[in-house]
Amino acid sequence: MRLILHIGLTKTGTSAIQKFLWENRKLLLEKYGVLYPESGIHFGAGPAHYKLCWPFQKGYYMKDKLFNVVDSDHLLKTFKDEIERNISMLKLIIISSENFMAIKPEVVNQLLTMLFGNINLDKFIVVYFRRQDLWMESSFIQSMKMGLSKKINEIKFHPLADYYSFIFKWGQIFKNSNIIPRIYDRSLFPEGNVILDFLSVLGIDIPEAKEYKIEANPSLSHISTLALRKINEQFSLTTKEKLKVFDYLFKIDQEEGPGHLKTFFTLDERIEFLERFRESNERLFREWFNSENKFVLTPEEIEFYKEQDKIPKDEIERLVEERYQKVVENVIKKLEAKPRVYIPVELSKLVKEGDIVEKVVIGQLYLDLLKGSKLVVGGVVVLKPEVKEEYRLLVEDAEGIKEVQWGLPSPGYANMYPDNPYAKNARFRVEGVVAVEEKPIRLYLENKNGDKILIYEIKMPLKEEG
Repeated sequence: MRLILHIGLTKTGTSAIQKFLWENRKLLLEKYGVLYPESGIHFGAGPAHYKLCWPFQKGYYMKDKLFNVVDSDHLLKTFKDEIERNISMLKLIIISSENFMAIKPEVVNQLLTMLFGNINLDKFIVVYFRRQDLWMESSFIQSMKMGLSKKINEIKFHPLADYYSFIFKWGQIFKNSNIIPRIYDRSLFPEGNVILDFLSVLGIDIPEAKEYKIEANPSLSHISTLALRKINEQFSLTTKEKLKVFDYLFKIDQEEGPGHLKTFFTLDERIEFLERFRESNERLFREWFNSENKFVLTPEEIEFYKEQDKIPKDEIERLVEERYQKVVENVIKKLEAKPRVYIPVELSKLVKEGDIVEKVVIGQLYLDLLKGSKLVVGGVVVLKPEVKEEYRLLVEDAEGIKEVQWGLPSPGYANMYPDNPYAKNARFRVEGVVAVEEKPIRLYLENKNGDKILIYEIKMPLKEEG
């Protein structure tokens, strides 16, 4: 029996692969002896085995107790029961989650031992690598979809972009012959389909997969992404409302086309970015693919990006503004017809990310007309991973200081900061906030001694006279 552990990376077709495996579980098991276990699946962000990963990620792992977030006994029992029920027909088991890339490989090995016990398994680790500049652009689009408003050069990416160091660590725990790196490039895939490429790794020919086209996690065009960034800057929307904005922009892309902007980088910026990883990429291709470095710009790409640099900035700004106004007119105004009011405010970040705080984001800010027109404020506060002192989160409004519900699950930021234990439960929400024009709303961190650190200030707009 073989085990395939598919560990990502993010933005390399993982959602499409996982959706195919889930939707074809019965066919895979009965016809090909392939089990994609139901145990460990978390459907909030697609059928991936996130539940297997979360307890083992940094911040959850403890010497005397590995599971402190999910019911460990139930998870292990249901997983083993599922294996035993199907053991007579099993040839291959697939576990897939890009969250595995955030866990130390030795801990992953320990997890596999707990799951499979004495079952004799040949283990194979499958990971897809995407050229770093393309990966960063795709990740930037995803971060805008999550509601962030940073510029591309302000988005932090974990050190996994150093692919050679990443695969070297896994190779120290799992024998080199058991690690299967793949290059995420649709031009290299059979019929341009990552699902077919993944199945080829398994040695399985599934005719049904040739007609199976999945866009499980679609991306916006570059113009629509920049319009979405502006929406994120100007409005505090709920998750469902952000999805409506995304769907509308995606519809525009489908109807009007993506436009002629195809990059967030200038050519010089792209060259400089790739140069950071040149040595790592050269070792990766030399030792794992027996070839020269393929993560380089081709002459054709260089000429293409030169032409992109010629697009006038004012033309790009015009297109972004045009699309932004369409969203406001056709989506935002309709959302505002609901019993809540979004308020244009000035947000002032008052601590540098890098001192105590890794990330501060206000993600929700609206009047709840059904509850006395008081404000609902929500967002994310992620402490730096090296912070040892305990803090609580407070909000100061017109009525005084109030404690904030903090520590809610934030899986998106867990993916963004895989080595930060605070990122996994960093979301906060507080209702009943009372705002007046002359008094800003302030967000504080308070330590055990009662010392407060001001981290955000929200200023209410002045009403126009007349």
